[in-house]
Amino acid sequence: MTETPWIIDILQNALDAWNEKLAQVFTILTTSPQTFGDGVIFDVIKGINGAMQSIGLGLLVIFMLVGMVKKSINYEDMKRPEQLIKLFLRFAIGKAVISYGMPLMTEIFSVGLGIIGNMGTTQITNIGIAPEIVAAAQEAGFFKTLFPSVLALIGSLVMSVISVMILLTVFGRMFKIYMYMAIAPIPLSTFAGESTKQIGTSFLKSFAGVCLEGALIMLACIIYTAFIGSSGSTILLPADASLTKMLYTYVFGTVLQMLILLGTVKACDRIVREMMGL
Repeated sequence: MTETPWIIDILQNALDAWNEKLAQVFTILTTSPQTFGDGVIFDVIKGINGAMQSIGLGLLVIFMLVGMVKKSINYEDMKRPEQLIKLFLRFAIGKAVISYGMPLMTEIFSVGLGIIGNMGTTQITNIGIAPEIVAAAQEAGFFKTLFPSVLALIGSLVMSVISVMILLTVFGRMFKIYMYMAIAPIPLSTFAGESTKQIGTSFLKSFAGVCLEGALIMLACIIYTAFIGSSGSTILLPADASLTKMLYTYVFGTVLQMLILLGTVKACDRIVREMMGL
């Protein structure tokens, strides 16, 4: 049995890491905050949210009083029943939003998961090294593999960095969701004031945008997976070329495809803002 050259092992390890990270991205995007990290993080966030509710209720009263002062011209206006009923309803709605903010936000997140679920199950297409490169590396002598080895090391390093950056983007989105949930009572308390309610509305829109961002990232990964599995993504290696030229063509083409996915994933945040008008 012919031994696999170490130059091939270097590239294959980088591609295996990419395939593994991409599978991890799919898993994270289909995981709810309640089950992510065995639910330990969600329990901590629930505790912080509960502690913030007392602050939110205090701010609720302040924003209601500020709105009442701005709205009222004189004391006679405050004696009108419709004004008192409006203030009472606004206070009741604000208190309900603060008290049930976590269930509300988990329901919003579940809508995002539902969108991802409706995209269907996608099989990840694993990337491997072209057989022509493996055969050329096995036939090449020691000196002929020196420069290709440097090229393989650089290519594997770039691939590893790209795979880590994509994973960090997905992890960062999940952490943003936890931060929104933890601090929710404070921005939601602004619903009590007529002049401040747009802050609470903007907060919920931003949170919905982060949830929708997951659906767009999943869509980008699905498109990438479909593209990799198509004949149009095949990297054409030059016929009868040296190992260096074949390796350069393959590494450049593979890195380019990875960069396209990375750029699309990074742009999902901006695309969501444009969609939501944020």
